[in-house]
Amino acid sequence: MLEKIYKLLEKVAKDHVSYALNVNEQMSANDKPFIVYQKIGNRSLTYADDLSLIREHIFQITLVTDKKDKVQEDLLEKEFIENDLNYSVASEFRNDDGSISVVYEVKMEEVKDE
Repeated sequence: MLEKIYKLLEKVAKDHVSYALNVNEQMSANDKPFIVYQKIGNRSLTYADDLSLIREHIFQITLVTDKKDKVQEDLLEKEFIENDLNYSVASEFRNDDGSISVVYEVKMEEVKDE
């Protein structure tokens, strides 16, 4: 799942995508726009014979730009739609340095074969 998300995000912000645990100040200060992603949830939706058959993986994806950038937002949302991903905008806020963060929540389902 993480690899799929990473490849999708790289299409939008080539070489400016990082998993949340790997973000450094150098990247955040100099490489806008950039995207930070992390897995924030993983739960079973359907069980059979005490085994999880369908799991929902939830990711938080944050697009950081110097100013409000509808073009970058549209590019990212287009990738979500083209990859049939269920997404929503969780929040949007101005950072201390004046940049804008748009936070998306993306849900992906994993179906296990019996």
